[in-house]
Amino acid sequence: MNPLKSLISEATRDAAMSRNELAIACGYQNISKGLRHIDNYVENLTNKNNVSESLRAALDISNADYKEAIKKQRDRLSMVLKSSFKPSLQVMFSSEVTSPVFAAKLLLNIPLPAPTTNLSFDEEMRLIFEVYKANQLHYFQYTKYVETPKNYETFVANLEAAEMNGEVCFYGIGKGYRYHKKYNECYTFNRHGKLISKVVHANRYAGLSLSGKDINLNSNTTNNID
Repeated sequence: MNPLKSLISEATRDAAMSRNELAIACGYQNISKGLRHIDNYVENLTNKNNVSESLRAALDISNADYKEAIKKQRDRLSMVLKSSFKPSLQVMFSSEVTSPVFAAKLLLNIPLPAPTTNLSFDEEMRLIFEVYKANQLHYFQYTKYVETPKNYETFVANLEAAEMNGEVCFYGIGKGYRYHKKYNECYTFNRHGKLISKVVHANRYAGLSLSGKDINLNSNTTNNID
């Protein structure tokens, strides 16, 4: 059961408000849009237009009760995500993405090979780097940065020379990659395969925002690892 939804529903009944009136009290002139934002926040904690604080103020909910309900819902969502987690590999784009939908579908997520649980950590990281390199050479093999025969190191050298000259490179080309190895464990590498950071989140879902501010991730981050 969604604890935040229960709290909002109870407070709405106590205030003798309809859902439409609640949207108006939250400052929305477009009631349908307001209800979408409210429902999305209550279910997913997506705080668009600072709807979180607008809801609390409109219903005069105490800060303590509100924060407790949000924490419980965040924990609930985290459990759902944890149960369905699969390792993932994502490109970090080197230039502004001009077609986000296209990029997300085609370029952002890199398919992973079979499970790597039988590999050592170093072997697994080397494999992930090889997967990333193959992805970049595949999608950009017809650009001027890739020579024949295809070689990743040459591709990167040509790419970085162009970037040094101020050239805006084709969107989707990576400046590195992120490997979400476990539900609460993520590794970030540059395009040379150098480990930049390791982040371990106590609650991976907590990367959302509340009242326009990032929620404390409760994480341990190590940057610029040699």
